[in-house]
Amino acid sequence: MAQRITTLVMLIEILFLVNYVSQIATTAADNDGDVIHVAGKVMCQDCTQSREVVMAQRISTLVMLIEILFLVNYVSQIATTAADNDGDVIHVAGKVMCQDCTRNYDKWINGSEPIKGAVVSITCMDERERVRYYGSDKTDERGQFDLIVDKVLYGGKNLKPKLCTVRLVSSPDKSCDIPTDFGNGQSGVKLVQPFMVFKDLVKFVVGPFYYTTPMCETPEYENNY
Repeated sequence: MAQRITTLVMLIEILFLVNYVSQIATTAADNDGDVIHVAGKVMCQDCTQSREVVMAQRISTLVMLIEILFLVNYVSQIATTAADNDGDVIHVAGKVMCQDCTRNYDKWINGSEPIKGAVVSITCMDERERVRYYGSDKTDERGQFDLIVDKVLYGGKNLKPKLCTVRLVSSPDKSCDIPTDFGNGQSGVKLVQPFMVFKDLVKFVVGPFYYTTPMCETPEYENNY
C-alpha cells in the first residue's frame, strides 16, 4: 500500500513538473531565438474549454484513480480476510512448463511445453514460523497440478493461506530440469490473493512456473566475479 501511495504522489509531482516546464518553455520562446519554425496539425477541439477546465478534468481523473486505488486495496483486504476465515479446504492450481532460451524470442515466450510429472510443493507455517503442513503434487500431461489442503489441523487450529508458500521441487525431464523464478516458482509464491472463495473452499491460482534447459543455466562464479 505504501508503494502505491508513493507512486501516486510521484505521478502528481510529474503532473505539476510538466506544467512548470511548459511555462518555462513558453517564456524562453518569447525571449530567445532568431528564427520561428512552426509545424503542427489541424484538429477539431472544443475552444470553449479553458486551461482551467482542462486542469480541472485532469484533477478529476486523478481523484478517480485515487478512489479506484483505495477500492482495489479494500477489496483485496476483504478477499484476504475471507481466505483466512472461510472455507475448510485450500485449493491451489497452476501449471509447470518448459521454456527453452535457445529458441528465437517468439518461441521462447510463446512456445513453452508442459512438463508431466513435475513436483510442486506447498509449505504452511504458523505465526511463530514453524512448519505446520507440507504437501506436494505431480503435474499431469498438460503440466497442471492441484494441491488440496485441509485448513483444520489436528487440535482444531486453522492454517492461514497467507502463511503458505508454493514452489517448484523437481522436474523428471533431464533435458529441462533447471528451475527458473518466472512466476516466482523457485523462490516461492505466497497465497495472498485468492482466485475465489466459497463456503467450504478457498481457491488460489499461481504460476505458471517454468523450468529451462541446462544450456540456459546461469553459471555461478566464486566471489561473485
